[in-house]
Amino acid sequence: MTEMIEKALTRYSASALNQEAKAQEELITYLRDRRPGSFSASPMRKVVETQGKALPWHRINQMRENGKALIEAARAERDYCFKVLVEFGEPRHSCGVSDEVEVANRDGARAFISTTEGLLDD
Repeated sequence: MTEMIEKALTRYSASALNQEAKAQEELITYLRDRRPGSFSASPMRKVVETQGKALPWHRINQMRENGKALIEAARAERDYCFKVLVEFGEPRHSCGVSDEVEVANRDGARAFISTTEGLLDD
């Protein structure tokens, strides 16, 4: 059972991190190839959204580098995501970009909780 859970977590992590990398590559391509004077926020928004979804997986990888087992790190991250969603209010900054980043991070926490639902139950 543990091996199956680890495979699922590894697959989910790879997917989130690959989507983040793809969005970053698309932004670089867009910025390189765009016409002078034209701009669309869409590629940047996609980067922010995919970074939010990848953030829990980055934290898990950091915990693993510090010696935690994958399932233990995922459980700790799940607890952290619940805490972030329950204890911290919605962002209210004077900077819209900061708000979007925080909203994306909260959406990423929600996505992580949803993705791992039932996988990490004791």
